[in-house]
Amino acid sequence: VGKFGHVNFKGRFTGLQNDFVAYGVFKTGLGRFESDVNLKISKAGNPAYSGKLRAFDFNLGSLIDENDIGRITFAADVKGSGDTFKSLTEQISSQIRYIDFKGYRYSNVNIKGSINKRIIAGNVTINDKNIKLDIKGTADYNPAMPDYNLTGGITDARLNVLKLTKDTVTLTTQLVTRFQGSNLNNITGKIGLASTRIVNPRDNFVLDSVTLSVSGAGRERLISLQSALADGSIKGNYDVATLPSYFKAIIKKYIPSLQTTIVPFRNQQFDFNFKIKNIDPLISMFYPDLKIPEQGTFIGQFNSAEKTATLNGYIKTIKYGGMVFHDLILDESTNDNFMGLNISLSKIDLNQSLF
Repeated sequence: VGKFGHVNFKGRFTGLQNDFVAYGVFKTGLGRFESDVNLKISKAGNPAYSGKLRAFDFNLGSLIDENDIGRITFAADVKGSGDTFKSLTEQISSQIRYIDFKGYRYSNVNIKGSINKRIIAGNVTINDKNIKLDIKGTADYNPAMPDYNLTGGITDARLNVLKLTKDTVTLTTQLVTRFQGSNLNNITGKIGLASTRIVNPRDNFVLDSVTLSVSGAGRERLISLQSALADGSIKGNYDVATLPSYFKAIIKKYIPSLQTTIVPFRNQQFDFNFKIKNIDPLISMFYPDLKIPEQGTFIGQFNSAEKTATLNGYIKTIKYGGMVFHDLILDESTNDNFMGLNISLSKIDLNQSLF
């Protein structure tokens, strides 16, 4: 409550204790909002409510302690009943004039949704000059593992303008996803992208499909990636949330001067496989002088309990500017006290333009 600062309220209350209409205007340190709500409480004590809620330049981020979110102006119609998630029935329709996220102000956001019998269904649309988005989905919390289903599309998202990337990139894609689970370590299902187009000032790249699938548990847990660019997999017992810190810890052990943040990580024991197929069209958008015209392969094994890691890789040809590197071989292995790294090339061709 203290976050609201000084609060000025003006309104009225009409009706009975168990059936009333409350209208009010609240002026607070976070912004102004209005409510016009009818609340009825049955003899059994079950509440039912309907009405309107509006906010004007309200500092939502400060209220919920989320730095990426700023101010919001919206109008919402709400109708529902119940006081627990199990009994909750809800219908909501909200028109968001603007909302700030990561320093960009999104305009014309609409949200329509419902909650019934522990199933949430909704539709989010954005009709902003720098992004068009239309996502529909459901979340079913009746099974032991919640079930999620999302479909939709993103059109002409100017990621640099939206302050999501540093590079000038425009993204268009279609999303189809279905997965089950309650956290990153027990989720199973698939996430698919189709008809993906990435545009920057230098190039235009189209990708038919990308599929990320997750299955299994324990040592049989498998994350796999399939696309025209590359295929990859991680199989074993690992904690996704702390996996980046595990890799940072390996590097920092042998490069103590590395400045990075490492959080405690759980047991990581897995096999890694990555196959480069045709990544030139994507690479050329960001590094136009770099080309990998032929396929490459990387495989590895990691075990945090035994403090061992191995990584082996081979790329037949790498072109960079006027140089061509042939038969790149990478062999790396570590244990608790030793790190071995071997990088070799069969030959390097130098273009006369370099001299």
